Amino acid sequence: SRCTHGRTWTMPPKSSDPTALIPRQALPAGAGADVVPDTLLREEPPPPEPLAAPWLTTVVWCVPTLLMGALGLINIATPGLWEDELATWGMVTAPWPDFWRVLSHIDAAIGPYYLLLRLWTAIVGDSDVMLRLPSVVAMAVAAGMAACLGIRLSGRRVGLVAGILFATLPMTSRYAQ
Repeated sequence: SRCTHGRTWTMPPKSSDPTALIPRQALPAGAGADVVPDTLLREEPPPPEPLAAPWLTTVVWCVPTLLMGALGLINIATPGLWEDELATWGMVTAPWPDFWRVLSHIDAAIGPYYLLLRLWTAIVGDSDVMLRLPSVVAMAVAAGMAACLGIRLSGRRVGLVAGILFATLPMTSRYAQ
């Protein structure tokens, strides 16, 4: 026993149980203590499980991304532009003085979006399909991000399901166009 600040304590009795502190593997029946199990002699780790392959993470976020892109492109040219899309078309095709006047009095909050679309339409044109394409790309990226979030939170299976569910929601494909 030892004395510390006026208190006396004793060491706990030593355990004779071999699993009390360190778990041990059971040896095959009839083997002596000098036999080392095969698993301890391996120099390289066992092959990974099929779902542990690193390339599967890429597949898991690519599948929802491509699925959303494909679903968003179905009938992208029809119907014709609706009210909000026509307002966007009017903003991206308006002369610069009119554009700045509207931004300064009405639509300042979405000015960066209009500027991005003005640049986009200057490059690719202002057809119905080209006006809708950035939304399809944005939703495809969002589907991939939903999958990445699922991967990060709970693993590849959850990520794949989350991404596919997001991509196949009717409202998602509607707003992708």
